[in-house]
Amino acid sequence: MAGETKYAKPMTSLLNEDNQLAAFDASRIPKQLLPVLDVEKSVAVKVVKVDPLALLKIVKHARESFPTSVNGQLLGLEINGVLEVTNAFAVPTQLG
Repeated sequence: MAGETKYAKPMTSLLNEDNQLAAFDASRIPKQLLPVLDVEKSVAVKVVKVDPLALLKIVKHARESFPTSVNGQLLGLEINGVLEVTNAFAVPTQLG
């Protein structure tokens, strides 16, 4: 097939003959990623790491709207009690 990438075969190999997703083989998941996939496990956050660019975005948004308060969204991932904030998004606020 023209334009087929090297990823086309592995993606379609997940489908069985009825074009349904085949059973997922969890034994092939690296051990260090297993805590990420266990969404029901509850672990207390002990450490928060904030990416420098995310911190700069937070400070910039706060300075631009000073003296009013600001809102935003943080994007990150928690693994084994460490919350890593990788990005921040400003939510525009309306005066009045």
